[in-house]
Amino acid sequence: MSIQPASSRQARQAPAQNFTGAVFQDPLARAEGPSKTNATTVTFVPGARTVWHKHDMRQVLLVTTGLGILQIKGEPAQAMRPGDVATVQPGIDHWHGASANSLFAHVSLLESVPEGTEWGEPVSEADYKAANTQVGV
Repeated sequence: MSIQPASSRQARQAPAQNFTGAVFQDPLARAEGPSKTNATTVTFVPGARTVWHKHDMRQVLLVTTGLGILQIKGEPAQAMRPGDVATVQPGIDHWHGASANSLFAHVSLLESVPEGTEWGEPVSEADYKAANTQVGV
């Protein structure tokens, strides 16, 4: 057993090629041994979001703060609020991030190898605005 004090972790800015806007990642747990499970708190400033992407295994998002958006390619955008849990199945193109007017944070639980995420194109401004309208922002 181990306890990792919050002060021992260092949040980092997420890579710009995979995100639009300022996004910060705080690693909670990294895969060790036979486990492939990673847990990360991801915090998005208003308007920040991922690019379109998909994972080789499912991703679970537990919302902790603010109003966020999750959209699967070809489907309407969905609002995410504190306490909500979203599950995205393997191989599904999606993006997630903050609404235009709210800070947003979630814990991402992902069982995957490091190369298991396929990063795509940025979400267009028009698509992002439409998603905000769909969730009532």
